[in-house]
Amino acid sequence: MTELQSRWEQLRSRLPNGVNLLAVSKRQPAEAVRELARCGQCDFGESRVQEALPKQKELMDCALVVRQNGHEPVEIRAHRAVLCAASRPFCSMLTGGLRERGAEVIELQEVSAASIMQMLDFVYGAEVEINAANALNLYRVSDMYEVLDLAELCCTFLTKRTTVGNACALLTAAETLGCGPVAQHCMELVKRQFEQVSATESF
Repeated sequence: MTELQSRWEQLRSRLPNGVNLLAVSKRQPAEAVRELARCGQCDFGESRVQEALPKQKELMDCALVVRQNGHEPVEIRAHRAVLCAASRPFCSMLTGGLRERGAEVIELQEVSAASIMQMLDFVYGAEVEINAANALNLYRVSDMYEVLDLAELCCTFLTKRTTVGNACALLTAAETLGCGPVAQHCMELVKRQFEQVSATESF
């Protein structure tokens, strides 16, 4: 264990329950940040954008290559530590016994690059716009990679916008994409208001 790792462990042991440690990485080299991230530290603070941006790029140590049928592969750079902290499946791929462990490039199949990029935006703390056009696909990838807060936001968006007029169409789409909670919500609405739903075009 290095001196930095030892100091980090000591600080963590003194933290009250529910309190997270923010590591101030200002004026620290990228390698020190990388070392602390390997310990499990996820939150870092920088006060100067001009210093933080080059460091962020240097610390991007893996690439997600999205291969979707009929589209050119899309490469998305990311930080292994961030992926591990945000997603249990990514953590298993990057640190467990799977073939992706230690790999700099991880290939993702049968998902859309747009949805993966939006999910990563959310993971990195950006505000993500959830709308009727992206909610189901965004739910699918966030559920697949267990970014559960985002999956819940997508479910909430869709259930609030379920109506007699769109329940059948949304039920079909939700079942196709494996969005169980939304499919169940639509089915319950269909059962409650079957007469009205059966008169719609999508029935």
